[in-house]
Amino acid sequence: MKKKKFLALVLAVVLTISMVACGNEVVENNGETNEVAGTETDSEAVEAVEEVTGSYFENIVLGETGTDIETTISWFNHRTDLDENGKLAEYIAKFNELYPNIIVEVETTTDYAQDSLVRLTSGDFNDVIMIPSIDKSEYPNNFVSLGSKDSMGEKYNFIDTATFDENVYGLPYMAGANGGVVYNSRIFTEAGITETPATPEAFIDALKLIKENTDATPLYTNYAAGWCFNQWEPNIGVATTGDVDYYNNGLNHDSDPFSTVAKPIYQVLYDAVANDLIEDDYTTTDWESCKAKINQGEIACLVLGTWAIPQMKEAGDKPDDIGYMAFPVSVDGVQYILAAADYNYAVNANVSEDNQKAGQIFVKFMVEESGFNNDIYGLPIVKGGEVPAIYSALDGVTMLENLPSPVGEETFHDDLNSESELAIQSAADPRMCALVDEAANGGKTLDDIMAEWDAKWSGAQETLGIDAE
Repeated sequence: MKKKKFLALVLAVVLTISMVACGNEVVENNGETNEVAGTETDSEAVEAVEEVTGSYFENIVLGETGTDIETTISWFNHRTDLDENGKLAEYIAKFNELYPNIIVEVETTTDYAQDSLVRLTSGDFNDVIMIPSIDKSEYPNNFVSLGSKDSMGEKYNFIDTATFDENVYGLPYMAGANGGVVYNSRIFTEAGITETPATPEAFIDALKLIKENTDATPLYTNYAAGWCFNQWEPNIGVATTGDVDYYNNGLNHDSDPFSTVAKPIYQVLYDAVANDLIEDDYTTTDWESCKAKINQGEIACLVLGTWAIPQMKEAGDKPDDIGYMAFPVSVDGVQYILAAADYNYAVNANVSEDNQKAGQIFVKFMVEESGFNNDIYGLPIVKGGEVPAIYSALDGVTMLENLPSPVGEETFHDDLNSESELAIQSAADPRMCALVDEAANGGKTLDDIMAEWDAKWSGAQETLGIDAE
């Protein structure tokens, strides 16, 4: 496929990121930004601890702070692949070189989205957890505040996703481009595809060529996994409008988002299913085995974030065949892709003080010293870090980060998701499964489905008293 021109990396809210690894330029967003305010401190505390301001987390000096703590903490996460291959154990061994008396026990699960939610809502969860899909208003009840948004924002990127009421309750274990397409470049070439598909129509045509000219499954839905469908919906807003204010603001006030802004996303899935361009039996898909299948060319593409690239590359002996493209939709001829945090580390606020401190030390180590984010090709969490060369694959695509919700409206999105029962980007997305079923069985049209979702969304807006147009 032809290479596109150049990667324009625009991080709204996030400050400039070094592009040394790629040699690409950085385009800063000169629009809406957050003001950085000073941190107010208690005068007596300042006298007692000279020059120390901010939270416990912010004042941690790795290898010095908390070396007297002796405890065992548990970390619950979703990276079963890195647990099985020993990589997580390597990070913990490195941590224990600094903190031999803080024992870290690791627990992983494949269905983390659901398992973590059940565990969290029960009130009995691990010392360190990756924040599942819950209302942000629940953060203070469950997690330790790592610091104020203003002070944390001076050092870290991508803090908005785990911020509530001007406090940061988590930091990303990685960030990347979301909602794009992981694909097998060899299969695309063998199918006769010479240009990167940039519209829904061009993408469906490409899938048809793959079906006609190769033995690969054109598009793998991962229907049975359920959670994989939430990989499609980060495209609402940035990819379909180029507007960094849409997802966390405009969407909440849009009475018919599914029939308009979001429709191209679902159009791609609906048309792929209706044209028999997916798995033969989508109800029996398997997440773990699909990694090796795309590596070997049995699958042509999947909709996933860049976080999945290393997993697909390492699943077989053909890593160089794995490529990445933006979701096939354009705005006035321009393609956009969302840069966003993945899961955020958080520390349980309902455990002992020693475990809270040990958990914060461990999180700081994982973010700043472990190398975890770099190993999985993440965009830098600490400001000034390098962008991995793998992002040069997004030549010609503009990368944007969503702006946060307006002050006073931080819970609108969660409230609408709950009231409408649509659960956009939720842990399990029954709407998307239902859409696949309708398309496969020749049931409701896409327009009918979009109208139903709009009615639920606008109904929730009316019930909650949220202004909509």
